[in-house]
Amino acid sequence: MTKTLHLMVAGVLLSLGLGTGSALAGQSLAGAWAFHVSGTKPCTVTLSSDADGGRGHITSGADCPGGLLAVSHWHRIGRSLELSGNADSLVAVLEQSKHGYRGTLVDGGRKITLTRSMGTGKAS
Repeated sequence: MTKTLHLMVAGVLLSLGLGTGSALAGQSLAGAWAFHVSGTKPCTVTLSSDADGGRGHITSGADCPGGLLAVSHWHRIGRSLELSGNADSLVAVLEQSKHGYRGTLVDGGRKITLTRSMGTGKAS
């Protein structure tokens, strides 16, 4: 009986540990985010979700450089986030990180971060 209780407690602790590591995976991505490409200032983008919350559109704010206009859609696949253009061309693949998502541009390999924004264009 004691061994069964220990296994149950271990299972609960393990599941809690895994749950906190993937907190972003269960959250809606809709809303304001700070988008930063290395070598540029961060700017504000807004992600909107489709009905199941796993994909949607990206709208860039007035503070975004012209190059961001090539990114128009996002798609979450597990812990990854794919950014694409209007013609479904892959622009970047980002991996979930502690404060959002990190990755590189497919064309040129510059680093990208996407973090929750408080509506100011600055990462939270």
